[in-house]
Amino acid sequence: MADQDTNPRHDRNASTGEHTHGDGSGRSRRSFLRTTGALGVAGFLGTRTDAVGRTQAATAGEAWTVVAIPDTQNMDDADTVPYADSITDWVVDNVDQRNVAFVTHEGDMVSNGDDERELQNIDDVMSDLDGVVPWSPCVGNHDFMDTGVRSSGANLFKEYFGASRFEGRDYFGGVSDNGRNFYQYFSAGGYDFLHLSLEWETPGDPADPGTPLGWAQQVLDQHPDRPTILTTHSYLGDDPRERKRDLEEYEGWGTTGQEMWERLVNPNPQIFMVLNGHNHDLSGGDQGEHHQVSTNVAGEPVYEMLADYQDYPNGGNGWFRRIRFEPGGGTDAPDRIQVRTYTAYYDEYQTSDRSEFGFDLDFDARFDVSGDATDTVSFQEGQDGYDGTADTQLHEGNPDSGYGGDGSLTVDGADDGGEVHGLLRFDDIVGSGADQVPSGASIQSATLSFEPTNPGDGAAFHRMRRGWREDDTWSDWGGIQADGDDAVTDPADTLSDPDRGTETVDVTDSVQAWASGAGNDGWALLPEGNNGWDFESADGATPPELSVVYSDDGCADTETVEFVSASETASTDDQFDVARPENVQEGDVLVLTIAGTANGEEGMPWEQDDRWSASASARRMTTAPTSACVTPRTSSCTSTTTSPPATNPAPTRSTRAGTPSRPSPPTGMSMSTIPSCPRQVSLTTTITRSAPVRQRRVSQTACSSVASPTTTSTT
Repeated sequence: MADQDTNPRHDRNASTGEHTHGDGSGRSRRSFLRTTGALGVAGFLGTRTDAVGRTQAATAGEAWTVVAIPDTQNMDDADTVPYADSITDWVVDNVDQRNVAFVTHEGDMVSNGDDERELQNIDDVMSDLDGVVPWSPCVGNHDFMDTGVRSSGANLFKEYFGASRFEGRDYFGGVSDNGRNFYQYFSAGGYDFLHLSLEWETPGDPADPGTPLGWAQQVLDQHPDRPTILTTHSYLGDDPRERKRDLEEYEGWGTTGQEMWERLVNPNPQIFMVLNGHNHDLSGGDQGEHHQVSTNVAGEPVYEMLADYQDYPNGGNGWFRRIRFEPGGGTDAPDRIQVRTYTAYYDEYQTSDRSEFGFDLDFDARFDVSGDATDTVSFQEGQDGYDGTADTQLHEGNPDSGYGGDGSLTVDGADDGGEVHGLLRFDDIVGSGADQVPSGASIQSATLSFEPTNPGDGAAFHRMRRGWREDDTWSDWGGIQADGDDAVTDPADTLSDPDRGTETVDVTDSVQAWASGAGNDGWALLPEGNNGWDFESADGATPPELSVVYSDDGCADTETVEFVSASETASTDDQFDVARPENVQEGDVLVLTIAGTANGEEGMPWEQDDRWSASASARRMTTAPTSACVTPRTSSCTSTTTSPPATNPAPTRSTRAGTPSRPSPPTGMSMSTIPSCPRQVSLTTTITRSAPVRQRRVSQTACSSVASPTTTSTT
């Protein structure tokens, strides 16, 4: 049985009258943006009033609805426009009863972007929403003056549905320089949202704010605390049922759905939902539908949904999507997003599992992000003055050759006589500078991006445990071993079967370890198969990029656990038997802090990380520090020690030794001899445990709750 909706059925023809856009103030788009700015409208929180005076309450605990209107391109003539009109009529008649908070069109508003009669018909349909509910248009391929040709422009679309139409509305945030991409605000259920509308196969680079994708990234960066719904015309397909991987734009100027995920959606955890139309390839009654749930770099779900009914009778029979947000409406009473496909013209629902579905999630955890402010910093050779990328490859078939200056690097299991292992490092990413990750920060996500030059089997990314240089060769190493000595055993992430488009890797755990005090020796890229994968190096046209999202309250997601030995006195090359604390699990990232006296002088601090390795009942932890005379970070989360003697300065990167010798194998804690430091030491040890954070958002531990280690010294 249908819901109790108000369902007046109208048969009116499309209007041919003149439509007035905007508020008549004569303000230009640019002056309006200067007035509202990137922060939007301050009064749009809690209870809001739009430009015509209608008041809407954003009340906590109430259910609310977002309406998605699929392609109306075949409902834009006099015979079929009543079906499109039935959609907006339903919104107007149910905006209060259904608490409709926002309406988004998914693009292809008309069939021919140069036909003004079609624009007038759909303008008349969408005008029903003006002054009633916040809404957004979207540019599809048919909305360009010449279908599918971006360079033809979208002049009539901008005349009818461009920024001038919305400048008098307080929910309107702004528009891109080309006038085809928009953002809006809306509030519902006690939460404040951002909506992005991006043109078909949105072109550009998120790193370039002068492009549409760069503009979108800038909008997201300026609103980090607003959960975001993204609407774009082409993203998911229905045959095959996945993100689109081929460009359709005739001039090859744009971004596929898969690239949109990799470049914009995945790296920005505030985007929780992506909506699109355009694709209607399947035959049969359920063509033009697909939905999936993907996991972004923060380990959070992203709800992706396609709806396009343009090949149904009458241009779509007025089918549209009602996306209902229900507090406490899910299984075992969690919150729920419920999606239903409905036509008000016939007052009917589609009930297949492709048309009607839902998702359980915790609204407070996902939507209320105001208390979890984050910052983003990126590192790429040659960008913003950064020059700290080091990379090379080790080739078994050419064991004495160095590759540090090559523009493209290879990872391969069998190439010209042997394996090829890659090495990659971003130096100086942790520190106190404005463009660095603060020491002790909690890493929300860290993503490596590559530009492949040849697809292949890919690579596993293992955090390195030993130092290396760009002129190292296979002969220096005998290949990289993921054995806990050269590199950690478990990879940070694995890139399988990379294609030619930009590829990303999740390295959150690695960067968290470095932010917590571990030495940064980058990653070993070890082959996943015998079909070599090539990518541009730091010396190539598009160097690898590391993007880090972090929050910094001075205390990482750590806890201090008790070390079995309170104090030991020995030389730096002695072995110390240690016991594994009960609450340390295999795979935890550990930071060992050793502090005490050096030949009677206070202050030989030493921080080094490791992972516990399993062997029956015995456990050992080894250290192979690149520098022993290093002052640890100081915060209320760690013990404070005095600096090392001035006569023993910490080695710098430029003077670092090449490949340190491997630690000795006996059970215990091995400490490599550092000749420049005093040999006789008195040790007090603590272990700080930082649980792995990949696939989840880091939960903060208040500094006051972390016990400070007790330090004692003996001689």
